[in-house]
Amino acid sequence: MRLRPLLASMGTVLLALSGCTSDLPAPHNFEVVDPPPPDNELGLDCAAIPLTANDADFAYLPEITGLIDGVKYVYGAEGLPEGLAIDENTGEISGTVAADAGAYTFAITVTEVDVDRDPYAARTECTLDVNPRIIAPLSIDTVPYCLGGGTSLLSLVQDGTGDGTPINCSYRPGNGNGRKPTGIEVDAQSCTLTGTIDETRYGTWVFIMEGEQSGATVHVPFCVTNDVAQGYQITADHSGATDVALRPIMRTYDPSQSFTVGMDGDPRFNIESPGSCGASCYYRYSFLRTTAPIADDGYSLEPDGLLQDAMMNTVGFFHELRVSGPAVPEEFQERPWVLSSAVSYCITDQMGGCGDPAADGDGALEFGLVMVPDRG
Repeated sequence: MRLRPLLASMGTVLLALSGCTSDLPAPHNFEVVDPPPPDNELGLDCAAIPLTANDADFAYLPEITGLIDGVKYVYGAEGLPEGLAIDENTGEISGTVAADAGAYTFAITVTEVDVDRDPYAARTECTLDVNPRIIAPLSIDTVPYCLGGGTSLLSLVQDGTGDGTPINCSYRPGNGNGRKPTGIEVDAQSCTLTGTIDETRYGTWVFIMEGEQSGATVHVPFCVTNDVAQGYQITADHSGATDVALRPIMRTYDPSQSFTVGMDGDPRFNIESPGSCGASCYYRYSFLRTTAPIADDGYSLEPDGLLQDAMMNTVGFFHELRVSGPAVPEEFQERPWVLSSAVSYCITDQMGGCGDPAADGDGALEFGLVMVPDRG
């Protein structure tokens, strides 16, 4: 007769363990409990942020920890240096640095979105060091104002400028970059010249080697000389010196103002061939020049005229150089630029004997004008 109380007691125990929350019959009387939310382990770390520089391209992804698969996050930043922005979907900070040199402190955040509870978030402060823009300046007193083939552009890079990443060098034909002679190449890593000049013209080739680092570019004039004999004697006077045909012409100027190069007798090029002229003497020359930031009509090899010796015998001719232009475009206001000229000459005692100076003559000259901005 004790069985009934025992069953009643067991029923009471089972009811206590069921977790019943209503009077509904089983199985509808059990509470459904959501799993506990994961711990907030979101973290941001920018201790490894690299050095950068003014005008340099920059891209950096902070170290992000504690992300949960399937959860969307949004990234933000406050106080980024000018020119930089954060990708709200990935957290990458990128752009071209427009801020001046200095140390910049800014904050970045990451926050969960599309959740039914209080979202997890993380925030940290970062410090970005910005160097001055990379520069590779030549001394204004350098004569000639260019580097020779055995010298590296890298040797000119000023300490404390640029972001310290590798510099890649090249020659790019184009406006203001002069002309590189055939046979000479630029080594991209060492930033030096390689090869042997393969040209027949007498003179010095001047061209710009570009050094690129993180999108910022430096411009350095390089020179290669070809001291090869011509049928005519070719000399030049310029910059207050005589017999300097193998030296490039260099001028400093205010890039915000119009400019003119050339005056009576400076530069002056003399082309002599006493045996080519008798009672009559005719001459002709033709030229090719590179593009440069000068006026459309801002290039001339005039004035020109016959040359006579002490006995008043005609022995050749001369020509000068005039170059002019308006204030240069912005891209040239902080860099040297080059104008290269290739001139072919012809002297004869026969009228019409110089149909094509390059074919009928016996001498050719390569020379360069290097323009260096100087704001005082």
